[in-house]
Amino acid sequence: MSSIQEVLNLMRSKAQELQKDYTTWICKNPSRAADIESSLKILSYLLHGKVKHANVLPELLYCSSNLLSFWHNKLISKEAELQIIANQEDLDSCQSPRVRRILKIQSTLTILEYFEVFLEVSAKVFWGELGKWLMILIIQSVKTGLRAALLFYYKVGLIPGPSAVGSTMPKQKNNVGNNNGGSDPKVVFVLKHSGRVVRKIHASPPIKYRNWKLPDVPRLAVFPKELPSLRLGAELLHILRPLSHLLGMAVYGPKSWKPWALSLVMDVSSLQLHSQIVQRLRPEQKQELSRRQFALLYYLIRSPFYDSYTKHRLMGLLVFMSKRIPLIGRLCAILVDSIPEWQDTYSYIWNDF
Repeated sequence: MSSIQEVLNLMRSKAQELQKDYTTWICKNPSRAADIESSLKILSYLLHGKVKHANVLPELLYCSSNLLSFWHNKLISKEAELQIIANQEDLDSCQSPRVRRILKIQSTLTILEYFEVFLEVSAKVFWGELGKWLMILIIQSVKTGLRAALLFYYKVGLIPGPSAVGSTMPKQKNNVGNNNGGSDPKVVFVLKHSGRVVRKIHASPPIKYRNWKLPDVPRLAVFPKELPSLRLGAELLHILRPLSHLLGMAVYGPKSWKPWALSLVMDVSSLQLHSQIVQRLRPEQKQELSRRQFALLYYLIRSPFYDSYTKHRLMGLLVFMSKRIPLIGRLCAILVDSIPEWQDTYSYIWNDF
């Protein structure tokens, strides 16, 4: 019995050493990590439509790439946070159980979003069309419940997902000419309500090295206070859109204009309510609102608008380009064959978080 315990302890220590070495390599070579993630995504594109069971394997590779990117950024962020903890004095609010629970919920939402299409495609392969829609309903119900918990219980709203969307990006090092003291947490502090980074008076660099830009320092998670009632209503409309759209399709059918119009009205109303509030927003909140405004373009590829208007114009343009432009003609022909399947799969995915 003792020998088995020793073997387990040895394996555990080896695994910890391997993880530590891998974390060190990721932190020193983020661009190579990004190359690995990009290679998996490119492989998923190449396998699309060329393997048995439709898109199960390509979608698995694609979501694995996103998950790997998410894990790599978690490792890099954790190392950065450890450096901040070693230099900052007041970290009680950043290390509170509330913040840890919020981050866990956000991570769960991120992972659900990454696996959403894979689970939908797998359900369609094994259980048919009914299994596909049941899986979509389950995933959207879980996401709506978790987002509602963040909004009403933890009083967090207008916060973009914690995931690192895309590849892991290398961080630029400041040279002497650009050194404003912003890379050292000892010389700056963060205002709790606005999140603005302010340089301490005694930390100003020599005049010849100043560029008068705000310091940029990595920070631990800081969440805003409770939203005002009007903004709270706007966020509630935003959260309920996916379920409202799905339930509308269940009642009126997938080709009806009513679910499409209902979700669009909820989206526009949410943005309109946000625009009526002059309260100052944090930079990440402004970015989230801008992302939502841009996301309105997705309604162009949702049925029935796509079937009635977008499809004919888009296909006509691609066919014209495939016949008239030699260099990209082959690519356009591939898109003509792939777009109907992509529209059927991705047009009902609500990647909001």
